[in-house]
Amino acid sequence: MTRINRKLGFFKRNYYSIFGSLWLALGIVYYLNKNYSEEKLLTFNFVISICYVILSMLYFYKAFGKPENNKEFIEWDDNVLNYKPIRGKIHSYKINDLINLKVSNSNLIIKAPDAKGTMAELNGYSETDLQKLESRFGSF
Repeated sequence: MTRINRKLGFFKRNYYSIFGSLWLALGIVYYLNKNYSEEKLLTFNFVISICYVILSMLYFYKAFGKPENNKEFIEWDDNVLNYKPIRGKIHSYKINDLINLKVSNSNLIIKAPDAKGTMAELNGYSETDLQKLESRFGSF
């Protein structure tokens, strides 16, 4: 299959890592805050710090456990066209079943039966990748 990948910005690429670090830092700050007594471990700061650490672990799992979620691509062969938006599911279409496929300067519009099409933004793809896409689907 021919695949073209979208180059993502720093924040989109590292979204889960950034927020995981933020939640972990807040959890540590709340834990180190000595406003709770040693006898009462289940005070507000202690409970909040544990919640923040758990939340940070969930963000780190999303960042490092499933790194393919932080990618966006379009791939095709003679029979199938696949589009995966960032942090989304893969949209797969049989090329023979498509009603219309339009490649413009900024969008790829896929019209499939039963209103199951989608629109992919083409900003961020390289010029050579866009030329590959245009040469394959330009006269669809």
